[in-house]
Amino acid sequence: METPYATPNSSPDAGVILEADQLLLDKAASGLSLINLAILVNICSVVLMYAVSPLLGLLALVGLAMALVGIIRVGVGTKAGTLMTVFYVLLMFVPYLNILILLAVNSRASNHLKKHGYKVGLVGAKKPS
Repeated sequence: METPYATPNSSPDAGVILEADQLLLDKAASGLSLINLAILVNICSVVLMYAVSPLLGLLALVGLAMALVGIIRVGVGTKAGTLMTVFYVLLMFVPYLNILILLAVNSRASNHLKKHGYKVGLVGAKKPS
């Protein structure tokens, strides 16, 4: 016989994503898209810098701006912590290491979004239906 005063086995909100959490997940998904584009721009700028002209290396500044915004959005969206986000932002200014850091942040954000039901692809993440 069950007592009416026992705690329930599961919370009534199990499986429900709150609106504030949904906004954070959306922010992380948009940051993931920016990071994916920043990786592409960084790789293209390095190739163009060596193949065509060193002046095209300035294209990396566009990738840097996208990477910084993407890392901050992913850090806020995944609740990664201020210290870790600042550490990643500072590492973006180290040439060639920045692409590895972007790949690491991309992996963490992808795993976080997959855990919450998002479908993660090459371009970004889609909301669960």
